[in-house]
Amino acid sequence: MDSKEIYQFYLSDRFNPILPTQAKFRHFRFKLADGSWRRVREHIANREDLVKNIIKNGAIDVYYSTAQWSRPEVVSCKGHSGTYVIADNLILSHDLVFDVDANTPDMEGLDLARKSTNNLFEAMKEFTRFEFEYCAVTGSKGFRLSYHDRGLRLPIDPKARFEYI
Repeated sequence: MDSKEIYQFYLSDRFNPILPTQAKFRHFRFKLADGSWRRVREHIANREDLVKNIIKNGAIDVYYSTAQWSRPEVVSCKGHSGTYVIADNLILSHDLVFDVDANTPDMEGLDLARKSTNNLFEAMKEFTRFEFEYCAVTGSKGFRLSYHDRGLRLPIDPKARFEYI
């Protein structure tokens, strides 16, 4: 599938993404057709925002943070996004995510990853503090389980939040 077909899909009625909880507080990054990456410098709160930014940036793949940020459009992975070191990198919440990849790129490896994902899913039922959000196939590599931590109580000190999480 070439990038033109991908853009046409994103613009079509068939593209009906389920956005993550509190999407407007998520940091989005896009992978472009040339393999480079671009961070989204706007809030994405709904499908229209997402499609507009996909087309504007020329994205073929969409990624979002497992964390929720006060200003996701300026957050920096190095923690130095501007003159407001704390305000620009203030974490509000964080999902618990398990990313289970296959050891080998074949059906046997993928099936083992599927079984491991199911074992994690069953084991997590014991931890009622965590609310199951979704299970996703991550291409041909494996699976992702995502949970909302209902009991998450972040430290008041914003600098201590990264360490805590």
